[in-house]
Amino acid sequence: LTTDTNGVVEIDSLVASQVSGNYLVTATLKADTTVKDTVRLNVMVPNFVEFGTSDYWSLTGNITTEGQNHPSNHWCTSVTKDDLTKALKKFYEWSASEKGGGKAVKLGINDMGLVWGGAFDIFGNWNLNYEHSFHRIGLSVDIDNKPGELRQDDGTLTKKGQKLKEIMEAYGGKKYKETTIHFGFDGGI
Repeated sequence: LTTDTNGVVEIDSLVASQVSGNYLVTATLKADTTVKDTVRLNVMVPNFVEFGTSDYWSLTGNITTEGQNHPSNHWCTSVTKDDLTKALKKFYEWSASEKGGGKAVKLGINDMGLVWGGAFDIFGNWNLNYEHSFHRIGLSVDIDNKPGELRQDDGTLTKKGQKLKEIMEAYGGKKYKETTIHFGFDGGI
């Protein structure tokens, strides 16, 4: 980089890590390595909102040994929160109807995103390409299989699982081809 006449360098972009957190960035003058400056950066996905509890669902995901790596794991974008809230309420009402079996199903909402976003390192081994890598930008949600018996062991959706998928799709959710029940919203991967 080249300094201006005052010796200042401006950086207009930085490719941040997939891991959110506080970073210390130091720049050193090539001609004199004793001249350096440091800046602290917060790497995060802005404007996350917490997906709270409701009469229509419960929050899970941080109760397992792996989940305890991230005790606050139900964060997302406001658009995802709005769409998911509508879909879950609709599923709850459908399950309570005669067509849905007549018994309301309060789904378990498993992993979503971390408070600052970024890589969701569920197993604590910092493998950024592992199964929770899609949760880093607040557009993904995992739904527990129970209650509701939504899928078979091989991932095939039951009648209730198919209905959940239909309702989620009506609100912009896309089910990913996984054995688990994982939806992405707003084009999220």
